[in-house]
Amino acid sequence: HIDRMTDEFGMLQFSKHDIPDPEFGYTLDDHARALIAMCTYSNELKPSTFVNSLCRKYIDFIGYCQQPSGKFRNYVDIDGDFTKMNDEVNLEDANGRAVWALGYALYSHRSLPFDAVQDSLSLFRQSMNWMESLRSPRAIAFTIKGLYYFLSYRQGGKAAEILYNLAAKLYNNYRLEADDTWHWYESYLTYGNAVLPEAMMMAYHVTGIEIYRKTAEDSLDFLCSKTFTDSHMKVISNKTWYHKDINEESEDGGEQSIEVAYTMLAMNTFYNVTKNNSFLEKMRLAFSWYLGNNHLKQLVYNPLTYGCYDGLEKNNINQNQGAESTVCYLIARLLMEQWNKHKYVTTKQNSLEPVRLGFN
Repeated sequence: HIDRMTDEFGMLQFSKHDIPDPEFGYTLDDHARALIAMCTYSNELKPSTFVNSLCRKYIDFIGYCQQPSGKFRNYVDIDGDFTKMNDEVNLEDANGRAVWALGYALYSHRSLPFDAVQDSLSLFRQSMNWMESLRSPRAIAFTIKGLYYFLSYRQGGKAAEILYNLAAKLYNNYRLEADDTWHWYESYLTYGNAVLPEAMMMAYHVTGIEIYRKTAEDSLDFLCSKTFTDSHMKVISNKTWYHKDINEESEDGGEQSIEVAYTMLAMNTFYNVTKNNSFLEKMRLAFSWYLGNNHLKQLVYNPLTYGCYDGLEKNNINQNQGAESTVCYLIARLLMEQWNKHKYVTTKQNSLEPVRLGFN
């Protein structure tokens, strides 16, 4: 389905059912996530000329969006022109995602063609000019992830310095906002939440600063208390979000694939740093959301089209299968390859009961 959504220029943003819809053009966001998915595919399974050609296409699109300042535009129409939306919305998060993708491509350098690695390096270096000016907690977190992966490719130097500074910023956000009952970086939980504790754990891994580890663990525990029941994952609804000091029940619906994939990525990072099996159990539980372990008991992944539905609503599933949801499903599915390497990991005292689904 990812191949179907990708034309000669890049990956289209939306589809009507499983048919690509060119009306809304392309976004940098989707290409960043798609590049991460392709690199993960090459790392976990095997590189192929087909996957390499997609990697090059997505890197080229990211380069197309980069401006002389090193910053990126996000919205591109079907004719290749940057749309007015680029001037109307804050692009910090999209810029952070591009840095994450480029850093991850460099981390994956052994699986990618030499020219793709060199192009990624060039784009990443130009981005270093503006990283420390970021203010959005999510943009900071995405950028920390990109720097973390970059440092496994090339240690020390300016990248390490920027990561130290951004980690201090993110921790300061947490310190200002958190209290006895609210262990979070903002006064609400919205989208892409898991990236914040994940970035904090990565910052701990690089810096060794113990308070970063405690902050990462406390904030992930807090997030999980809002998004996991004993038997399934319940994604925070994009209709209402979850606000501090408002004790209303979160409504069903408005659940999206991206939240599940980002949660699984965070669990994978926490496991890699701590070797605590309970994070792998949570990863497996999160993945089962795609396979029907959700409040509707419906498949969110479509095994006939190989696409992923765009959303789980209160009483139905959004039948469209756009770029974001499908790419995030693929990332989640590839993480299960990683999970499978550790085999069955449950420990009696520190895990949830396995989810039992009614199909293989």
